[in-house]
Amino acid sequence: MKLEKKGEFNLEEEIILLFRSSKMTVCLEGIDDKKIFHNILRHKSLDSKIICRFFGDGGRNILLAVYDHYKKQTKKARNPILFFADQDTWVFTGIPEKYQEVHFTKGYSIENDLFEDGQISIDQLLFPAEKARLEGLIDQISDWFAKEIQLILKGEAEKAKIDVSFLNPIILAPEASELHETYKVSPSTDEEIELSKQIKQNYRQFLRGKFLFELLQRINLDRGHKENLPLPAESHLFSTCIATGLSNDSSNSSRIATLLQNTLNSTPPII
Repeated sequence: MKLEKKGEFNLEEEIILLFRSSKMTVCLEGIDDKKIFHNILRHKSLDSKIICRFFGDGGRNILLAVYDHYKKQTKKARNPILFFADQDTWVFTGIPEKYQEVHFTKGYSIENDLFEDGQISIDQLLFPAEKARLEGLIDQISDWFAKEIQLILKGEAEKAKIDVSFLNPIILAPEASELHETYKVSPSTDEEIELSKQIKQNYRQFLRGKFLFELLQRINLDRGHKENLPLPAESHLFSTCIATGLSNDSSNSSRIATLLQNTLNSTPPII
């Protein structure tokens, strides 16, 4: 499967290209999503039958803009077109009715769904002390994340700062089990307390999946100072999670694979 060369985004041109596609097309938010879907397709030997596309660096907003235009003229499509997106904060509020036909992640993002699929395999890679450290950090991050998400839910998104990296040593120092004091906060309102409880009770779904995999990378970096047993790189962790998920019919990876296969089976490509 060839990677597209992306120039300046042009909505009308993208729609024309979609409608002219000679194969079923899956529209995604970005390059990382494309790599993940390509991995699933290869497992199911579907990579030669389905095209995966993304639309530059616009993320979900651009993807949904393409979807909006696609919906106005769906009959022009030569082959099936499916749209996949992260729920992001809609995981807390619900998906808007107008996007019910878009295929969204079960959790906050595709990383959440992969983490859930591979939880058993991930646990087997960690030492007991590392599991305890991971759980403690998840608990702290959930409190901080609840406060930031509550700002977004109150319509104050400009004040929220969730685009951070927990690989940043200023936020989480090497081998530390405590976040920097700026991020080690406690919920201060009833809404924040309830949201924090919700996140902690099901962090695989509600805590941003990017953070979960960054914590695993942090643990791996720290392990490298003491052990010659490195954890797999993130891309290999994704592959492990996908492989584990595809062995379980009720997993997120299997849900995606089944949808793609069923769509292919019901609508043969037009050459």
